[in-house]
Amino acid sequence: MRRSAAGLAIGVLAVAAAGALALAGVTGGGKSDHGLEVRPDVVRIDTLSAFGDLERPPVAYPHDLHTEALQGEEAACITCHPLDQGRIDYSRFGLLEAVDKETATEAYHETCIRCHREKAGAGLESGPVTCGECHEKRPSLLSSMRPMPFDLSLHRTHTEAVEGGCGTCHHSYDEAKQALVYVKGEETSCRDCHRAKEEENRESLSAVSHQGCLGCHQSLGVPPTDCQGCHGPGGEKAAEEPEGTFRLERGQPDAVLLSASLREGPAGEMNTVPFDHKGHEQAAATCRNCHHETWKPCRDCHELRGGAKGRGVTLERAMHEVDSGRSCVGCHEEEKSAGECAGCHASMEKGLLSDAACKGCHRGPSPDRTGSGEPVLSRRPQAPADAFRPEDIPDEIRIDVLSDEYEPAHFPHRQVVATLVDSMKGNGLAAHFHSPQVMCQGCHHHGPDDGSIPRCGSCHGKPFSQLNLFMPGLLGAYHRQCIGCHEQMQVENVSDCTSCHEGK
Repeated sequence: MRRSAAGLAIGVLAVAAAGALALAGVTGGGKSDHGLEVRPDVVRIDTLSAFGDLERPPVAYPHDLHTEALQGEEAACITCHPLDQGRIDYSRFGLLEAVDKETATEAYHETCIRCHREKAGAGLESGPVTCGECHEKRPSLLSSMRPMPFDLSLHRTHTEAVEGGCGTCHHSYDEAKQALVYVKGEETSCRDCHRAKEEENRESLSAVSHQGCLGCHQSLGVPPTDCQGCHGPGGEKAAEEPEGTFRLERGQPDAVLLSASLREGPAGEMNTVPFDHKGHEQAAATCRNCHHETWKPCRDCHELRGGAKGRGVTLERAMHEVDSGRSCVGCHEEEKSAGECAGCHASMEKGLLSDAACKGCHRGPSPDRTGSGEPVLSRRPQAPADAFRPEDIPDEIRIDVLSDEYEPAHFPHRQVVATLVDSMKGNGLAAHFHSPQVMCQGCHHHGPDDGSIPRCGSCHGKPFSQLNLFMPGLLGAYHRQCIGCHEQMQVENVSDCTSCHEGK
């Protein structure tokens, strides 16, 4: 039976607006810059909005504070949460159903105010009993609640805890039996059925998560059983990281050729993308890094020309959106911000893709040859660690652009290259995309792909070119590249000119 909207008081754990948190300058608990108390357990109670406009502001409710106050009391949770067929319904407050505004209002006031008065009458610390103290025009609490990602590490911990009994959590609806059943091999993400809001007879993701997860932890007496434990800082890593790798086996391929769907017509002129699915699984914390709603292939929702199913996001944009952590390019851009990468990448235009970069991904057979039987991951570019020979690299470069005032700077070219190559070892992403030519372009950024390395002065004039104000002069180019790299990688502090140039 579908329950009324008024019964969903605790169904959605709403956080404060992102702008408010940004202004507050906080991520965990404590005090904001404006002196407001910041907590990860703040529940925004605005249930009565289901019956129309609110007469008073929503209530900012500190859940863990109340849980602590009721600890040790018999049936503490059912003080606020109702019983449903013998089980505590953690997603609802007071009533399983409330048919009108007056009934829902009375349920809150009767429970909350009565409890506060009883505590105060017993000489215990208690809460507010007047309207304005709960319905504050300017709330004194800010929420720092974080989403609780159920990553592969936590999934492994729970799989081992139930000894492979996946039916403990996973189920589907059997129309014939009109009941929830577990079918081995057909496990899917909770989000495939349960969305942000209640739909038809399916409760919201928040409601079923708290009912299933919290209910299980409460019954077993296993932490976390409070908001802080899951939604506070570090909540997603509450479980101890198990040793070894873990793969969630769901019949997924080890590798696959990515291309547009042929049902939309010609798949385009670009070659297919050999995608190491297994390798990306090991690098991702959760399948939702890419499959954000369902586990279906991206092209099932994101079409070549966009469409309602993919919310207007085309397949090209879904794969190449620079500012999205779920797109290929966006995820790779995030990886470039790491210290060992930022030395080169911080000064580059974000998301700028050259022909060489495109070929680094689109190196598979053309879409019309995908059934040729050729191994998907047979063509890999040669990594720098395997391609560079020390004798091919100048040991030292003498830079005398400031020779009128300083002695020449001696750039340890071979040592720098060796350091960069060593930093890529064990990094599959870096090894894949950094051919020797591409790696050299970290400094020689407009050099050709044929292996020839032009001198910096061949592009950067002395002084800068008035015809190209975006190209610095030779002196600026050296300082921007060298000092910028040192600052990003924190390898050496360049305090003044004599750090590199000995004075004459």
